[in-house]
Amino acid sequence: MNVDVLNDEVIKENPYMRLNIFSRTYPPHAHTFSEFAIVLSSKCKHSMNGQPYEDLEKGSFVFIRLKDFHSFKFEDKLCTYRDFYVTEEKMKRICAPMGLDFYDKLMAQKEFGKLSLTVDEFNFIESKAIFFLHPNLAKDKESAISELECIHTTIITILLCKISESMIKSRHNQAPPWLENLFLRLTYMDFIHMSVKEIVGFSHSYICKMFKKYYNTTLIAYHNKNKVLYSRNLLNTHKIIEIANELGWDNPKNYAKEFKKVFGMSPKQYAMQNKELDIIK
Repeated sequence: MNVDVLNDEVIKENPYMRLNIFSRTYPPHAHTFSEFAIVLSSKCKHSMNGQPYEDLEKGSFVFIRLKDFHSFKFEDKLCTYRDFYVTEEKMKRICAPMGLDFYDKLMAQKEFGKLSLTVDEFNFIESKAIFFLHPNLAKDKESAISELECIHTTIITILLCKISESMIKSRHNQAPPWLENLFLRLTYMDFIHMSVKEIVGFSHSYICKMFKKYYNTTLIAYHNKNKVLYSRNLLNTHKIIEIANELGWDNPKNYAKEFKKVFGMSPKQYAMQNKELDIIK
């Protein structure tokens, strides 16, 4: 199959994202950069690497890597979707805090099917996407670019976290039901104000060993990541030291360290680039 390859020049004018509207068809093509395509309204069909087309509904997204090729089909003229672009260099930089070999695993994985965002994740990403359409031109150019870089990094990190969870589940789908239930309750933050010892009780050592075996990450690391994701909603109402104490970190520096692992920046930097969050020092 002849496949057009779009190089980095295609995204030179706008290296972050593009809003796409209905087109009868989008022929197979590949890129020299990675792409996340999120359906914003209605639905369309998508094929990855010559696989059968699958339906993508509002809130669904697909991840297209450097080695992948893909195509879209549209039947509904109301369908819109948003592309987020990531150069190879930036992708490696964002992946680094997620594990020493996370980028290599990401590229080695068989093509990804569609994934779905929660309503909160979808709304959060869309609330930030507006900055790319109407950047703060009142600032100097260097400051505006820095702001867009931070917002872009945050969005890509959220999408990569969804992909990471999918990779873990696909590799370890034989976990015992009780462990899968624990994993899901951690994912949906049922235990957000509890320590790992409080969650698992006297079976701490055994459960942590089983969690690592089936999910390829430690229970503590996974719990900390979810606490960080939860904490971003507290930045406009709580002091950083209060957030750290509420979520089980005795030292705010340890909280900030875990926050940076997930978002690639400190809580203060994150709050500054999200304008509606007036951080309390």
